Amino acid sequence: MPMIDTADIVAERYKVSREAQDEYSLESQRRMAAAQQAQKFKDEIKYQLEQEIVVHYYLQKGVRELSFAKDPEIQTAVKLFADMPRYQTILKGK
Repeated sequence: MPMIDTADIVAERYKVSREAQDEYSLESQRRMAAAQQAQKFKDEIKYQLEQEIVVHYYLQKGVRELSFAKDPEIQTAVKLFADMPRYQTILKGK
């Protein structure tokens, strides 16, 4: 739903005029700009970014591990590595 429609619903449902919403939005933007300029949230933002990187890493790792676990060719290779005599024979080209 576009923001303009949301603003109309808020105006009607909660009796908050569009002008009041616009004023609040502008003031909120000004406060955020001042906070960013003062680097007020630098540590919080850094922490959140670090957490997102960790989550993304483990998600990707899990996706790869899951796909490896279901890939029949990879499963065959894993079984081959467990059978060293057979593995050595293949490496020798026999």
